[in-house]
Formats: sequence, structure tokens, C-alpha cells
Amino acid sequence: MKKIKNRFIKLFMAICLVFVSVFAFTQANAISAVFAKTNTDSEYVNTITDLKTTNLMGGVTLYEQKMTSLLNGDKQKAFQEHFVQWVDLASYSNANVKLVTWTKQSMDNWTAATTKVCALDWEKNHPGWIVIAGTNGDFFSNSGDNTKEPTNNFMADGDMYRADYVGGYRGVVGINGDNTVVIGDPKLSSNMMLYIYDKDGNVAEKLPISGYNTAATSDGITLYTKDCADTYDLTGYTVCEGTYTICRVANTKNKSVFIKGEMNISRAGNAEEKPCMTREELKEDGTTKTTIVREFYIATKNQEVVNKLKSGVKVKCQYDFVGEWADVINTMGYKYDLLLNGKSQHQKSTNADCYTDHPRTFIGFKEDGTPVLMVIDGRGKTAAEKNYGVSLFEGAEIMKLAGCVNAYNLDGGGSSTLIARNENGGFDVINRPSDGSERSDANAIFLVMRDPAVETVSGRSSASTISIKRKTTDYAKSVTDIKVTVNGKTYEMESDEVIATGLLENTVYDVNVEYKLNGELCKSNYKASTNMYDPGVDINPTSKGFNIGLRQSDENLITSKVTIRVEDQEYVIENSEGKLTSYEITGLFKDDSYRISYTYEVTIKETGEKYTRSVEEKTYRTLSYDIPEIKEFSIKKRTGNKATVNYTIEDVDGLITKMYLVYNGEKVELEIDSNKYQIEELDMNKVNTFKLVVEYETPDGKTKEIESNELTLGEEHVHEWVEATCTAPKTCKTCGATEGEALGHDWKEATTEAPKTCSRCGITEGDVLHLATKIEISVPRTTLTVGETLQVSGKITPAEASQKINWYIKCYDGAVANLDTETLILSTSKEGSLYIYATTTDGSYLESFVEIVITKPLINEKIYDAFNIMTGFGDNAATDIEINYHTHNTLTTIEYTLASDVEFKNATVVSPTTGYYFASGPEKVLVDFTPRNVMRASIKGLKPNTDYIYRINKGNDTYSEVYHVKTAKNDGSKSTFYVASDIHYWTKYDESTGKHVSHGSEISEKIFQNALNMFPEIGFFATAGDIIDQGGNLYAWEAFFEKSESLKQFARISVAGNHEYYYYDISQTDYKYQKAHTATPYNGPSTHIGASGYTVYNDILFITFDNERAIGKDVQYAWLEHVLQTVEAKYTIVMMHSPIYYPATGQNAKDHDDTLMGIFEKYCVDLAIAGHYHGDNWCPNFYENATSSDTGIGVNYITLSFGGVKSASETNRPTGYVFEVDNGHFKITRINDLGQVVSTREFDTKKHKEVVKETKENLINSITDTYDVDKSIYTLNFSNRFYGNVKEMNIVETIRGKINKTIYFPTPSYNKLVLKDVWNYYDYHFVITITFEDGTTQVIEKDLKAGPNIYLSAYPTSDSAGIEFDKADDSMDQVIKEYIVYLNGKEVARIPYLVDGEASSYYELTGLTSNTEYTLKFVAKSYHNETVFTTETTFKTTE
Repeated sequence: MKKIKNRFIKLFMAICLVFVSVFAFTQANAISAVFAKTNTDSEYVNTITDLKTTNLMGGVTLYEQKMTSLLNGDKQKAFQEHFVQWVDLASYSNANVKLVTWTKQSMDNWTAATTKVCALDWEKNHPGWIVIAGTNGDFFSNSGDNTKEPTNNFMADGDMYRADYVGGYRGVVGINGDNTVVIGDPKLSSNMMLYIYDKDGNVAEKLPISGYNTAATSDGITLYTKDCADTYDLTGYTVCEGTYTICRVANTKNKSVFIKGEMNISRAGNAEEKPCMTREELKEDGTTKTTIVREFYIATKNQEVVNKLKSGVKVKCQYDFVGEWADVINTMGYKYDLLLNGKSQHQKSTNADCYTDHPRTFIGFKEDGTPVLMVIDGRGKTAAEKNYGVSLFEGAEIMKLAGCVNAYNLDGGGSSTLIARNENGGFDVINRPSDGSERSDANAIFLVMRDPAVETVSGRSSASTISIKRKTTDYAKSVTDIKVTVNGKTYEMESDEVIATGLLENTVYDVNVEYKLNGELCKSNYKASTNMYDPGVDINPTSKGFNIGLRQSDENLITSKVTIRVEDQEYVIENSEGKLTSYEITGLFKDDSYRISYTYEVTIKETGEKYTRSVEEKTYRTLSYDIPEIKEFSIKKRTGNKATVNYTIEDVDGLITKMYLVYNGEKVELEIDSNKYQIEELDMNKVNTFKLVVEYETPDGKTKEIESNELTLGEEHVHEWVEATCTAPKTCKTCGATEGEALGHDWKEATTEAPKTCSRCGITEGDVLHLATKIEISVPRTTLTVGETLQVSGKITPAEASQKINWYIKCYDGAVANLDTETLILSTSKEGSLYIYATTTDGSYLESFVEIVITKPLINEKIYDAFNIMTGFGDNAATDIEINYHTHNTLTTIEYTLASDVEFKNATVVSPTTGYYFASGPEKVLVDFTPRNVMRASIKGLKPNTDYIYRINKGNDTYSEVYHVKTAKNDGSKSTFYVASDIHYWTKYDESTGKHVSHGSEISEKIFQNALNMFPEIGFFATAGDIIDQGGNLYAWEAFFEKSESLKQFARISVAGNHEYYYYDISQTDYKYQKAHTATPYNGPSTHIGASGYTVYNDILFITFDNERAIGKDVQYAWLEHVLQTVEAKYTIVMMHSPIYYPATGQNAKDHDDTLMGIFEKYCVDLAIAGHYHGDNWCPNFYENATSSDTGIGVNYITLSFGGVKSASETNRPTGYVFEVDNGHFKITRINDLGQVVSTREFDTKKHKEVVKETKENLINSITDTYDVDKSIYTLNFSNRFYGNVKEMNIVETIRGKINKTIYFPTPSYNKLVLKDVWNYYDYHFVITITFEDGTTQVIEKDLKAGPNIYLSAYPTSDSAGIEFDKADDSMDQVIKEYIVYLNGKEVARIPYLVDGEASSYYELTGLTSNTEYTLKFVAKSYHNETVFTTETTFKTTE
């Protein structure tokens, strides 16, 4: 019954389909008519073909359509066919498109060029602009002296090539600078004007010309040009001679002339004057030489004018427009109006030009001023082409159809040409010129726009993305700050490509482009399309229905839902995650046809946006048979080398014709009805592969196959071993298996003559033995108690250096200790501090040191206390915390538990990890610190994102207050934290209580509470120094711990400021007070333990860097680089006290730190936080010596304002800062004590960008160099695609040997290296070694001849040569010591640079061989034996 019902439905649908087809056919014709009816009231024009539209650049659209029309509207005649092509814009007022005119320029005569050639010439003369489309222009003369001259007024770029205008039925289209138009007869100035330009090409002055090729006026300016027929008496006048680059003379010579040129000389006029086109010169042989001179004269008695017309001054002579035409800069003449205010001007024309049919070119304007350029073809070569052209009456009707209200007729016939820019940047001729090819015309009119400087990369676009890259043209390379907006989203082009995402498939989008050119904002736009999306729906028939295959064809899109309709039954396939691969529709009849259509829902992964597409109905047929099915396939090893293959196959319709077991690539035919196969001899020493293949024949005679999955058996085979080498283990040459390890190289250590060499294979490593470059000291801890010992160790780099380390110590503050230089064991006997020094003096001096503090033994008094408690984070803030506190005994313990366990029933008890005795030293402090123990507990293994509480058992089962801390998340989600700086806790004496109390700096706690109310997700509190006004003030620290309630709730990250170093009223070099009172993890450099350190908070590497202490800076730099290299995190923040990016001169010069900035840039630090100056300052993307093209490649620096009462006033309030980091985006909110948001800053991380693969050749070719001689800066520029393709780049300068840098590429923005102090006294040779990500290397070399280029010349005889050479420069007197002279590569002499205070300039070479070529080379050497520069020449001795 179901089958009968289905077939009835199919018959009914077929009838409906016929009805719909007929209806659609009639509607299609109606649509065409409606198109014409909608756009024009004309009854004289019909459209034949569908309108074809093509989106060009800049919002310009190309339309193509075949039409028919009645010649002159004569209804007694048949409609004639013709091809119509035109371009216009959807919105002219908002477009970045201009209408311009042009002629291909020549110097002497009117010239003609095809419209394409004219477009290319316009672009050549307007770099940064491009032609979108255009047509030929005005009518022109085609014979006589003025061949190719336009027949009406013509101006381009403000240059009036022809001022004449005809009037009557001929008019002029004038285009103003603002793109508006004025049409009709132009208004000209009464006098020709002399334009005088300044050196920058701007008009300096305009003066009226009183005469042209006539007797000179006594009080004015007279112009004489090449068409001057007579000579003139210019006695008493000054004649200013010029050479023209362009001279155009119109038919009416007394009216229109245009000259552009340059002034040469001024002289007194003669009785007979006339400009020359050529000049004859008598040659020595008696013949004459003709030279084209192209003269023009300006004659005047006005000396002020003469003074302005100096040699080299650029000038122009032409008529100007006036009145409403005064702002016109481009014009085009036309012949006949077509439409005026929507009304045709040729309904009853009897003019043969108007009523005959010809190819035509029209320009028109819509009501809003939008221009339309149209070409209509004609003069078809064959009857079959049916391409007749139009009359002006028909043209007017068609221009109405294009939406015009005003239209005008340009040159037609064989001249009619419409061109449009193609995807390759060339031009296509859109119409069918009647000459068979383009005709050369006098001028053209174009729609132009700014070059977008970018282009679409179709091969990298997808159904949901459009790839847009910077063009490779010189112009595109010169623009900066490119921003691309697609679908309302703006992308900044930090590298040379952006990917617009979250787009709909097969959709055309406007690509709006902004960029800066020499500081000027430029805009452009074009259209780009996403690709068609393949939904991945495959309909595969079975005997019971259909198997619906599902493929994911686009990584950014998911076919998230498919609704399939089979006849009247609907099946919904939910696939929101895109993981389904198939869906079965069953229960249908075998061998039956079904109508299937489906819709599919597409989800854009990025935005979650969904859209639906439909696929039209098709008929599919179920199979008339059941496909054989492999139900089981397995293999089992038996005893020995035997195996059994088992298989079960279901073949309902008996279609199987053959079965095979494919065994190790060979087919073994099986019996069709069998279910097993015995293998009697199997090689178990190798991997054996098995696959079952079943052939079957369909009822229609087609042979098909099904296959099983592949099985394997056996693991080994007989190996053919190749013995191990230095770099490869023992290896089987047949299967690649390995055994053991590579032998490794048997190195013979480097000497000063030979590098490190392998005695087995002869390979070398490194260079000959160099002197030591670095010494490092390692100690297990830096705090000892009296009587303890310490094992010291040292490392010298390079390890093969021949120098040895010399060890010694210096003791301070009363310390007594001894270092055994043999065992390197330090023993201590009295408290104080000391420095352990390691030096090398053999060949070069190097020094390293580490500070050791010797304290008294821990206090163990019966005072049970725990105070000055602070919580910090360890290496990993998700699992590790640090607890720092003071006490007077050694019995304290720490109890910690989950925050929910308020009674500490399940608490874990730990003892302090370390501790040391602390008191004021011999230094003078403001308030003495009583002796106490500083204890530290490091607790690890906590749960991430978890609230904990802890308390300190004071040693007698009494407890401190409960402290709270929450570990960090470790899932990479949003992180929020708070930072303050320069709080300056200090105290005043309260007479009423007799105590020292806080002076009000606890206002910082109020600001923090305000921030916490706004941002309850804050995870920790950080301070950027100067929390205490004087580090050596006990009362200030007590006030800080008493008033800082936040210490009981949040972990604190701290770095010292200069005030933490203050003991009394001066800055010291000891950070002991900062270390004793904060919980900085002890993972910092040896010279700054407890002062510098790091923690990883969620996905942020947060580093504190103490830049207040000069001692140990190099050690701290090395530690910082090591942390940045080895600790993995998505973002990096460094906090210090003094800002480092201020210029190296001025009042803040002491803070400038080139080394630290270089490290930040090298490892792409996201943010550097500092304080110190009590003022807010934001310095994003700072890169020293950056140029305007370096936007976005630097580091973001923020200087925090003060956070306490010091410096506060009603107008300058204390503030704190909330930092939010989420999904690559940073936001900084500044909040004051009133709870007001003062400012916000936002930026994106530069790291973790998509890697764009690039060839090694292109990467190498991208390296360029520049040299700023004034700043002594040498810059290497390279491609932003080094990121992800190049591991590192090493730059070594080999002449002076003072530059050796290795740089890395943590971001695409890192694309330049600035080398300072590259002085212009010296020559340089750079060896650049590029190490690619695959480990391969490439070496390139660059020379910089910055030294002086001295003159060097030889005057040879048969056996000697006199050598003359210049002094380099007075500034080199104290630099150059001598010249080393090389002859054919061999040193032959050394010449002092100065002799008795005078520079050497001559030297005699003797003992030479006659008739021999020599290469002479001078090498200038400095007093430090450095090569300053080289110069060389060649000479040959005489016979």
C-alpha cells in the first residue's frame, strides 16, 4: 500500500512540475519587462538577455546586456539588436572613487593612445592610485597640423591642454576637485596666467600674461613660444629663457596655448628675438649638429618678475577657469546633449549625426550626481552578429534605463571603448570595438580610486574566511597602519596578511581599507567573496534506503543540522559538534525511486552564527540488490609459523564472483563459500599484512569491490645491520629498525690552532679555542648562620677555554670567613656579609661574584609570637604558596586547610622551610629593628583555583590570626589582579598614646577595596615598590602590617623601590629589609635572592625584577633571560620600580636601560610595569629607534601613579590599577580613592600568532639593511615571516669583532634589529647565520663601508710605483695609527698615519717586476689594532 501511495505522489508532483515550469517561463519574461518598466518610461527599448553584473573595485559595478530598440523611435521599423555595456556606482557621495580625465603626454605634439594605454599612463603619473574603469573621450582632429587634437576644451590635473571651447551643440563636462561637476560652456580668465612653483612643487605665485607671440608690452609679461611666426624687437627687455617639457598650441593660436617647463637663463633682449625649436652647431669636421632645444621666452621689464624666474624654477603658462568653473581640475568635451533633466533632446532630430545608428560612447549622471560611463557597440561584421549601434534618440532612452537624468555624447564609432580593471591588475576591453581592436584616441575619462595596497588571496580564503595580504608593490610597501574592515569587523595588519573570519559562504563583502601614507589617512575599498561551502552531504543508496555520508569540509564551519525529506517523510540529523560521519535511512522499498531534497544548517564556529541553505529536489533510486557485507575478518597465530584467517560474509542475493586474501601485497584467491584459510608458513620475523577483498557483480553487469580493514601479524624480521656511527645507532638498511645508540663523537679538545675535532669521523665543532667569555658561581644558598659551611662551584664559558678561575672573598660588616680555594668550601665564624669572587686574568679579565649573608643562629627565646605575616606565590601560583613571617622562637609551625574547614579539623601541619636571624646591622637606620627570626614556609601540591586558610602556631599552641589565600586557576581563562605603587607608609608620633602611628597611607587599602567591589574576581595584590617610605624604619613596617587588611585575604607580589633601600636618609645597596618583610619566592638570581623572582599565575609569567641595585646587574640579566627562555606561559609581565624607557639623556637618564629593553623586545614581553615618578604614563608599543613603519613591534610600558597620601591633593588623587587578561587581550582600569574610574587602556598580546610558512629563499631575500650615519645606527630589516620559520639568527661583525648578537623571533612583529654605536669611522663586515626551524642553516654576508673613501692611486715604472693617497679626515687623527700595505695579498709595508703631526700621503714601492699586474690594498689600523677601513686599487708595471 505504501508503494502505491508513493507512486501516486510522484505522478501528482510531476504534473505540478510541468505547471510550475510553464508558470516560471511566463514569469521570466515578465521579469525582463518589469526591469525595463521599472527603470524607464520608454516604450522604445527592450532587454533580450538577463542583466550580467560584475563587481569591480571601489563599489563600481559593470553591467552588460543585449537590448533591442527602435531606430529613432520609428514604430514602423523593426527593433534592432545591440550590445550595451556601462559602469556606475551604488553610492557616489560616500565612495572613495573619483572621475578624472587624461591624455598621454608628449613634449611637442598632440598624441593619441588606446584607452588601455592611457589608463596605464595615468597610473604611472599618479602612484598610489589605480584606474577601475573608463571609456574613450572627446572627438578629435584626424588630419592636418593638429592631428589628434581634441575638438573642444580639455584639462587634466589642472593643466589646461586646450582652453578653446566651441559652444553651440558642443559642451564641456567640468569635474571639480571635490568630485562635483559643472556642465556647459566654461568661463575663462581674460589673461593667460604664469604659474611659478617653489622647490616643493607648490604654486608660489600666479601672474597675468599680457601678451602672447606679439610685440612686448611695456609694463607686463609677454610669452613667446615655438609657433611664433615673426621675430620681435625686445631691446630694453629682459628675456628669461626656458625649456618646455610640454607645449600644446590649439587651432586658434592667438587664444589657446599651454606650456610647462623650467627656466634657464635671463639676459638682455635683442632687436630680433624668436624662440628656437632647434639649434645648429658647427662640429670640428665642418659638419653641423642639430640639437632640439624647445625654447620659450618670457619678456618683461619688471625686475621683480625676473628675480623670480631664476634658473631651475618650474613654471606653467595657461588660461584659468573663473566663476563657477574656478574649482574645475578635469574637463572633457562632448558633442550633443542626450538627456537634460530626464528628457531626451533628440525626439525629432534630423541631424544625420544624431539619427543614424553608430557605435556610441556616453557619459551621464544620475539624480544624486553618480556618473555613468556607457558604450554601445555597432557595425557588426556579419548579419548573424546583429549588432547595429544606436541613434542618439535610442541612446537617450537607454541612458534612462541606466538611471541617468542627464547624459552627453562622447566620440563614438571606432573610438568607442570601455575598459575595466581585471583581477590581475591589467585592463580588459569589455565591448567589441568596430575596428576589430582598440583605436588610439586623443583622451579618455576614468573612474579611479586609491590603490587599496592589499589584495585577496583566493587560495587561502575559504567558505567562511577571506585572506587579505599586503601587495608586493613599492607603493604598498611604503604605507603604514593598514586597517581592513570586513563585515563590520576591523583587522589591523600587523604582519602582511589578515584573515577576515566569521563570514557567510559564497557571499560578496565590501573590503574597506584604511592606511597612512606619509602621515596622511587614505581610504579605499573593493569587493571580495567567500568560497562556496561544500556541506559534505553524500547520498548513497542501499537496498533498504539510503546511507547519508557526512563530511566536514571546512575547519571553520560545521554542517550542524541536516533535514532530509524523502517523499513526504522528514529525517532530522543533529550534528552540532560535527562529529557524525554517517546516518542510515532504512525501511524503504528495494529498487524504487524516491524524491529527495534537503536543507542544511551551517554553524560558524567563531561566532556561533547559524544560517540555512537548501538543495533542490532530485530523484534517487534504491538498489535492487543487497550489497555483500563482511561480518567478520580475523587472523589467529597457531603453533610454529602457522596462522588461520577467519572470515564470514553475508551475500543475500548471491552476487559474489571472487574473493581474495591480500597477503603482504599479493592476492590469494579464496573459495567463495569458504570461511577460513590456512597459512602453513608465515615469516614471523617481519610484520605481515592481511586484507580481505570481495568482488561482486551488480544486476546491471557492473563489477564492484568491498574491502575489510587491514590486519597485521608478526613483529620482527632478519635485519641487515649497518654498524653504528657517531651520529646514528646500529640500523637495519631494509626496515630502518635501530639497536642501541649512536656512538657519539670522540672529541679531541680544541686548541688555539684547531677547533674541537672528532677522531672517528673528522667532523669539527665550534672554532679554535677562544678566551673565556663568562664565569658563573653556584651556591646552594646565600644565607648561613655562624659556624656553617657552604660548598661553592664555578663554571667558565666556553668550557674549553684554557683559562682557570681565581677565587677569593671580601668580608664586610664584621664578617669572618674563609674559602678553601682547592675544595671551594666556605667556612664561617662571625656574622656579617661577604662577596665570593671568581676571576680570570690569563688573557682577559672576567669577574663574577655572589653575596653571602652570615647571621647569628636563630633566636630560641621563650617568646611565643608570629607577626609581620605575608603570603606570596611560589613557582606555580596554582599549586605553590610562600608564607613569610617573624618570630622570636624556633617552635612555630604552620597549619593549613581548605577554607571550608574553619575549625582546622583536617589541617595539615608543616614546619618552616628556612629561617634566618635578622636585626639592624652596623648601618645607621631611622629606627632599630630588634633581633628576630625571619621564617619562610614553602607549601606545594595545593589544588588549583581553591580557597585555603592557614594560621601559625606560635610555639605554645596559641595561634596567629587566620589568613586566607586562593590558588590560581590553571585553565587559561580570564585572570584579574591589582597593582599599586609608591604608597609610602610612614609614621607620626601620637602624644595621646605615646605610639608611632600610620600617617595615612592606609588609604591604599580603601582604593583596593573600591577596586575589589568593582572586580570581585581579583586574584592577588602586587606592589611596584616604595610601599615603605624608609626601609630602615621599624615603625613604618609595623604600620604597614597593622593597616594592610588585604594581607590577610590575598597573596602579595612585591618588588623593592628605592625607598625600601633607604636605611636612614640615604640609599644603600642592601635589600635586607625588603627581603625580610616580603614573600618573594627564592627562585631569583644569586645576587637578588628574595628581591627578584617569578611565579606563573594561570597562564601569566609574572616576574619581579629589582632594578634599584646596581650590584649584580649582569647576573640578574642572565637570570631573566633564562626564565624567559625556559618557563612556559602564554603571557609575560615584568614588574620593577623605576621605568626604563625614558631617553638616555635628561633628568630621567639614570633609569634608561638598553639591555633590559633589549631583553624585553627579544622575548616579546607583553607588559612592563613600573612606578617611582608618582605620575601615570602609558607608553604602548615602545621600540627604541623605531620609525613610523615600526608601529606595533615594541613592548607596552606603564608607569603607575602613587597609591598613598604622599603627593596627594584634591586635584591629584591616589590611585590603583586593575589588570584583566583574557583571550589575548589586556585591559587596565585605573581607580582612585573615591571609587572613580580615572582611565582605561587596552591592548592585545603580540605572541602566539598564526605561523605563515615561507620559503627559505624568500626569507633570506627579505633581509635588507640601512645605516643612519648621524645616529651611528645600523639596522637589519627582515620579513615578519621569520616568526615560526626561523629559530634564531646570529650576527657577527668580523672586522672590528665587537658585535656578536643572537636574536629570536617570538612574534611576527619582531622584524628588525637595531645595532648602535656603528661608527662612521670604520668599515664593517657582517656574517649572518640563519638557523631555520628544521635545524638547517644559511650564512649570508653584508658589508658596510662606513669608513672614509680615500683616494688611492699608483704611478708605476718598470720596477717601482709611487703611491699617492688622501688623508682620511681630521677626526681620524686620534683613531688611525697606521696603514698596512698589502701587495697581491702579502704585507709589504707599514706606513704611520701621522708623521710629525702631518698625515702621510705618499709612499714608494720598489723591487717590482716589469710588465706585471699588481693588486694594492691599504688597511687602516687603529691604536687598538682594529681594522678601521680598507681601500684598494690595481696597477701594472711598464716593460
